[in-house]
Amino acid sequence: MDDLVDSAQFYGGLDVPPTDPGGPDNLFDATVYFRGGLTMYVLHDEIGDDAFFELLSTWVERYGGESVTTADFEALASEVSGKDLTELFDTWLRSDELPRLEDWVG
Repeated sequence: MDDLVDSAQFYGGLDVPPTDPGGPDNLFDATVYFRGGLTMYVLHDEIGDDAFFELLSTWVERYGGESVTTADFEALASEVSGKDLTELFDTWLRSDELPRLEDWVG
């Protein structure tokens, strides 16, 4: 994971929130893929294996093939884990600053 963080920082552009990368021309920028991936890593660490994999399977069962939103994913993550994940998602998906991974994973 440290290598991913290092390579992500090399590409730059990660101080742009993945939920608002700056329009359709930036939809495939590093912030969407690298920071989005880091968000999933932090979420997995926060809620644990069982809840994380239940979240993924429930997501596919409930929404597979449908148009959904980030808010739908956040709500389901909180539902499945039984945790308030607002701070995690606000920090990793909406903050203008790339969070420090070491502040979030143990």
